[in-house]
Amino acid sequence: MEQEGECKCPPISCSGPVKGFGVGKNVWPELVGENGEVAVTTIKRENDKVLEATIIRPGMGMQQNLCSYRVFVQVNSDGVVFCPPHIG
Repeated sequence: MEQEGECKCPPISCSGPVKGFGVGKNVWPELVGENGEVAVTTIKRENDKVLEATIIRPGMGMQQNLCSYRVFVQVNSDGVVFCPPHIG
């Protein structure tokens, strides 16, 4: 069973050099001001290499390891994206 905070990515992405950057779209500045749920759907549609796009609400922590298969979507208290989502 997967524990909270456990990486869901393929082993190569988190245990070695970050691979996959530059493959497909890797930053979404146009999503700033968009609803977080819409942003997650857009990210997954525009880059099929993204395995996990997670909404981060105020007060939530984020994993600090780099992962080329993950995107954190930071939203404000209204659920609106305030920082450009990017792979990492």
